[in-house]
Amino acid sequence: MARDTRAITLDCDRQDDNQFSYTRCIDQLSKLVRTLYCICVTEFTGKTGYGSEHMLAWDGDPEGISGRRTKSVWPKIAETIIRCNAEPFEFIRAQFYCIRRDKPPSPNQIFNDAAIAAWENYRVSAKIALKQRIESDLNQIQGHVLPFIVNLKWDRTQALNYVLRDQTCGASALVRYCHGVAASLPIAAAFRERALLQYVFQMSDYDEVLGSQIPQELKDTATTFRQSIVGH
Repeated sequence: MARDTRAITLDCDRQDDNQFSYTRCIDQLSKLVRTLYCICVTEFTGKTGYGSEHMLAWDGDPEGISGRRTKSVWPKIAETIIRCNAEPFEFIRAQFYCIRRDKPPSPNQIFNDAAIAAWENYRVSAKIALKQRIESDLNQIQGHVLPFIVNLKWDRTQALNYVLRDQTCGASALVRYCHGVAASLPIAAAFRERALLQYVFQMSDYDEVLGSQIPQELKDTATTFRQSIVGH
């Protein structure tokens, strides 16, 4: 099955002879890149509010408030994305994919050769890894639920409600949310925001793996969300 990349289109392209048009393109893409990066940081750290205020280190410090005058880093990332002909959602998400560090990558790390290599690797391996991760998530839910049903004679809904609240269960927010909604459990609401952030970067892949298990309202919200931050 061909992958639906859900490509993001901009109002101009790299080959435009009009410098103003190209500058506008970079500006538009830079804003999108900043938004996507902040979303990924929120997903990675679990902390909300990142990027809500001006960030001197990354948004630029033309007045030298920090002691040194600097330019915004986002246009450099935007130009890298254009040069690679990459899908912005995919390129930024790739920088956070399977990273083994205590903190997220900084913006000045995502316009170099290593960042391009991370994106290229992500394009090849992301779908396979996602399928494996979802299978693991589903197995974890089942493995945690089963003992309560067999040993304590709980019904599945009662057992599932307990398991979704259990921090030792390593299932992802999206899988927890899908199970919670399917069982009409109020606890599902606790996972919705994180589930949306998880889903929005690989919508077509998650649709292929989980299909109708993903609530339609989450699909609709994710589609609207992507359109809104791109500015369409």
